[in-house]
Amino acid sequence: YNGIAWSAEATLNPNTGTAGVNSAAGTQTAVINSQNNSGGAPYNSAGEYDGSSWSNAEDRPASNYSDGSAGTQTAGLFFGGAASPSSLTNATISYDGTNWTVEESMSTTRSIAGGSGIATAALACGGITTAPATLTDATEEYGGESWTAGGTLLTTLRDHRASGPSTDAIVAGGRIGGAPPTVFLTASTTYDGTS
Repeated sequence: YNGIAWSAEATLNPNTGTAGVNSAAGTQTAVINSQNNSGGAPYNSAGEYDGSSWSNAEDRPASNYSDGSAGTQTAGLFFGGAASPSSLTNATISYDGTNWTVEESMSTTRSIAGGSGIATAALACGGITTAPATLTDATEEYGGESWTAGGTLLTTLRDHRASGPSTDAIVAGGRIGGAPPTVFLTASTTYDGTS
């Protein structure tokens, strides 16, 4: 997307046996993503995009999907997710452009949360805290070494997207508790680092 129109780009790298992308961090010309292997677990593949093509990246130390993400290709942060529909995680891992590192875990186990910010100032908001579908409105902020509680969202959400710095983020779309799987919100809200 160039601000006006969308364009088709290179397909994901088939060498990873990719069945889908869980989350990504970066820009149009430098992305790191977490990927599903075809056929299911383990969910630890990763790929890099350089603006024209995809290549394999080092496998992630966490085997999960539906994680949140923040940052860039050379300073990415991935958090939460699930190893299976009944096994959610609070794991946090970072990527420096070459290697993955296990970081301090989130306070709350959650999956399908919104993620925004950079690797040293990230925001995790909403999501599912227990399987199969206990939604939360809680947020957590990552300061580069640990997670702390943030302000709450206006409603419990899952399957939403967040973007922007952790102190000036926008949260859009998603589903609320009790909504049928085909009903998504069109509303958006902002977060200033406090509320």
